[in-house]
Amino acid sequence: MSVAPQKADAGPQLHLVPPPERVSRLWLAALGAVCAVAAIYHLVQSLGHVTPSVFTDELLFSELARSFAAGDGFLVRGEHVFFPAFLPALVQAPAWLAGSTPAAYAVAKGVNTVLMCSAALPAYWLARRLVRPSYALTVAAATVATGGMLYHGYLMSEALAYPVFLLAVGLCVRALASPSPRRDAVAVAVLGVAVLTRAQFVVLPVVFVLAILLVGRPLRRHWTALVALGLGGALALAAGSGLLGFYRGAGELDYPLVDVIRWTGWTAALLPFAAGLLIAPGALLGLWSSLRRPYGAAERPFALITVLLAVLMPLQAGLIASGESHKPFERYVFYLVPLLFVAFFAYAERGRPALRDTAPAAAGLAALAFVVPFGSLALDSFSFDSPTLSAVETLGRWTSQGDAAALFAALGVLGALAAVLLRRRPLLLGVASVVLAFAVGVAAYSADRQMTQRTLDSLAPSQPDWLERAGIDAADVLLLPGGSLHSGWVLESWNRNVRRTYHLGEVPDDQLPFTETDLRPDGTVSTTAGDPVRSRYLVVNDAGTQVDPVGARVLRPRDGLTLYRTDGALRFRSVAFGVYSDGWAQSIVRYRAFPGLQATGRYRVTLSLPKGRPSRVVDLEAGTVRRTATLEPGARLTVELPVAENPIPELAIRIGRADFIDAGKPKPRLVGARVTRLEFMPEKGSRN
Repeated sequence: MSVAPQKADAGPQLHLVPPPERVSRLWLAALGAVCAVAAIYHLVQSLGHVTPSVFTDELLFSELARSFAAGDGFLVRGEHVFFPAFLPALVQAPAWLAGSTPAAYAVAKGVNTVLMCSAALPAYWLARRLVRPSYALTVAAATVATGGMLYHGYLMSEALAYPVFLLAVGLCVRALASPSPRRDAVAVAVLGVAVLTRAQFVVLPVVFVLAILLVGRPLRRHWTALVALGLGGALALAAGSGLLGFYRGAGELDYPLVDVIRWTGWTAALLPFAAGLLIAPGALLGLWSSLRRPYGAAERPFALITVLLAVLMPLQAGLIASGESHKPFERYVFYLVPLLFVAFFAYAERGRPALRDTAPAAAGLAALAFVVPFGSLALDSFSFDSPTLSAVETLGRWTSQGDAAALFAALGVLGALAAVLLRRRPLLLGVASVVLAFAVGVAAYSADRQMTQRTLDSLAPSQPDWLERAGIDAADVLLLPGGSLHSGWVLESWNRNVRRTYHLGEVPDDQLPFTETDLRPDGTVSTTAGDPVRSRYLVVNDAGTQVDPVGARVLRPRDGLTLYRTDGALRFRSVAFGVYSDGWAQSIVRYRAFPGLQATGRYRVTLSLPKGRPSRVVDLEAGTVRRTATLEPGARLTVELPVAENPIPELAIRIGRADFIDAGKPKPRLVGARVTRLEFMPEKGSRN
């Protein structure tokens, strides 16, 4: 591609190059090969991603997709949910027409893989507006080699969002480089698709408007885009927070300025590592040069859009991190990796870069590698929001966490040195950077496989679709205090016959629709509006609360999950809050029995304590009756409390000491004693 500068009529700073020549079919065949090889590789990697694991996001998209596939519109747990970025669920919906959930899940991951690998096509098309075919092909390879590609295994928006983002950027660049009402209209339409694909892409139309105002003069050439986007913005403001739908809670968070700046900075600092380091100095120089002295009509719009996105997208991630998650969100910015490669090769098209230009940028990269606190940021075994930090964590598992952080810092220095030494071999530098980005992805995949397998083993039975296999048309879920929201979410993810979800007692709020319930004096479970809960089949999440419902126990696939056939209004004979399924009890236990409205009798409690644990004082109280006893290690303690009140008063058991158990498991517990017997014994002759 010729880069000989010539003065343009529009001004002394614009340089023209001949339009891209007709691309040989060999290059297009090579591009197809890149997409095919990438699809095969990532499909194989998806086999190790064994379960949905990011909640409630994956469950939300799955529920929407399943509901649409069934012809019910967009429902979640039987309720209509307004979700602004619904297109990924729409695209995934056909996968759920498969016969079973495991088959549908595999198909959905396959669809996502192909979609995400297709991002190489708009990346190549965008790159060809600025660079030669060999460089554009390297950009396409980098697009499907980055660690962010692991998101194809998650049933969320990233798989569709990646190609849509790059297509939107390419169309915006084309509309600015060669203005026409038709090109503006096409760009605006795809920007709308982008926002409906991922709500965070609202920055794209903002960036396009800013780019028009800065480099799109005279503005009359872009009246189509300005009018359309202006009307869209006005309608969005008029709709207010209701337009956010599922995301409306974002307006209720606090965003401390210092935290916003900190997390914005760390998120942006991960981008060079996500891009394979070596091209980072040249990419910065390319953006700067394209803004100052563009060599073609597309260079300045491309550079401006990339710079604006490189500012606003990390800022958006910093806002979310400061308000809620307190960690870097590389997941929000990995879309920029192909744009960095384009900027690097655009700089390479200008000729041999001078050492005086490359050295300062490379020194900045080396300094950045030492500044980023990899050791403190990469603390979990897998960081879903950052493939780069996941790679650090994987490397730390192979060596030690401190060594991994030091190695990444050293890689930054070596990358800066290579950027200087190989500055006159841009293709070699670009390919090496692709290889490093691919290595980050390989390490991130390793952590991803371990995380999803651990999630499946700890939260699901050996057959996660056990409820579908039972042949039941529909079952509801009851979550009790001490139960696991994640266990319920995994259950719903693998079993399409789960319908409504009920919460009883002090259960953490679920972001998806659920029904809050209460206990009536006779043990009937009712909604807060007073209507009895009716369910033919009910899955009880009883990991931390033991219940005895009126009905038949059908299945117990694992501790903490029990399927009952209840038929009619749901009623309990008894409820023991604070007692785990294996008999261990928290330091405070509340037990309610429902033998009838007119009954007298006694509570009988038997507690035990393994040897080697300190003794503890136990207080028991039921109405006006109170008992105190000492539980010794290696012994059993049985206490009876007579009651004669109407209704039967609640029994409270308070254990004066608690110990941690299951320290090596995903969910350690603080327990006081084992409960071997807990019951209400009616007196003979009392009415039941």
